[in-house]
Amino acid sequence: MNENFQCRQCGACCRIEGIVRLKDDDPAKIAAHLGMSEADFIAHETEIAPDRRGLVLKDRADGACAMLDENNRCRIYPVRPEKCRTFPYAWVNDNSFEYCKGLQSNLKSEVRGSSCEKTF
Repeated sequence: MNENFQCRQCGACCRIEGIVRLKDDDPAKIAAHLGMSEADFIAHETEIAPDRRGLVLKDRADGACAMLDENNRCRIYPVRPEKCRTFPYAWVNDNSFEYCKGLQSNLKSEVRGSSCEKTF
């Protein structure tokens, strides 16, 4: 369904409720990209996952990912974690369509191209 998705670079996906789990090599890559030590990155930009099985990126007080800058751009885009790279191709949350204008537009264009009617 999302193969024709076009990102609008609005940062909405960085506000969808959930966690961004880091893989083992992510902290070193992200820290290097940010110009900080891996230890400082882990100490200041991550926290233990709710299931206690690794690290996740911290959220800001407003619930957005802490890696989202004031212009709604990802500060770590070239080295972003797998969850971020695979949205919305490999996963979406139940409420992703509420947030993401690109998904909303994609769904509407698919409905227009189909023979069935859907309501939103």
